[in-house]
Amino acid sequence: MREDARDAAARVNEQRLWQRHAEMAAIGAIPGNGVNRPALSPEDIQARKLLLSWATARNFTISADGIGNLFVRRPGTDANADPVLTGSHMDSQPRGGRFDGIYGVLAGFEALEAMDEAGVITRRPVEVVAWTNEEGGRFSPCTMGSMVFSGARSLADVLDVTDNEGTRLRDALAQTLAATPQAAQRAFKSPAAAYIALHEFHPEALSAPLLLLMIYSRSVRRLWLHWLCFAGVLSCKENMALLLGAYCCVFLFIERRKERGELIRWFAAPLLLAPARHPQGTGRAVSGAVPVEEPDGDD
Repeated sequence: MREDARDAAARVNEQRLWQRHAEMAAIGAIPGNGVNRPALSPEDIQARKLLLSWATARNFTISADGIGNLFVRRPGTDANADPVLTGSHMDSQPRGGRFDGIYGVLAGFEALEAMDEAGVITRRPVEVVAWTNEEGGRFSPCTMGSMVFSGARSLADVLDVTDNEGTRLRDALAQTLAATPQAAQRAFKSPAAAYIALHEFHPEALSAPLLLLMIYSRSVRRLWLHWLCFAGVLSCKENMALLLGAYCCVFLFIERRKERGELIRWFAAPLLLAPARHPQGTGRAVSGAVPVEEPDGDD
């Protein structure tokens, strides 16, 4: 393992990460350790502002696209290189788990901070994305932000969708974008070199990642390329430093790979590293996965 990767992994701050989970969980908190943070709501805006305050303190670049997807970028040495992208979502179901979705956003952000503190230099930028309306608990359909970003649906198709109170998405979106004026404009379908998603699963859902691995692999021959690692994650809090250390190292692993045209979905509890080819190719990506462009050259 590269020495800078070891250093970055060692700098993952469990207490900082746990505190940020607690701060986010307080936004829209409901009884029973749950959260109600609908997409494009005042609670969603509050969570976005909190994330961007942390990003600003690090001098990370902030951008948002027309559907409100948020991007936090740690620059690389080549400003024109396609970024390595990671993230998840900040919105929740009406009675959602307090770490569902936000785990992937905060884990990715902690990895950026750890790399920053270690002085890691990457050629490619590394970005954290928070997809808009991934859950679909307020506006239908779900995975709206990633679909519009990738071109699977147009922005015009969803702007007049209404919630149960009759609020149009275009109005809630305008309020949300106006609340974060520091975010630069981001184009839809902007390419990425790779996509990594860290997601929390409940213990009873352990069969789902294995099924996804089998679907992604498409043949037994490919199974060895990205192996399934049962990490024995029994408690998110107690194992978070180890988990995020591995996550940080994977960033650097992706940076060095030649096969950057792959999408990589990374599931935790158990940890799963599963490949999915470009959606326009032979495979098919799942919800939230974004089409990426094949990189030029073999660097």
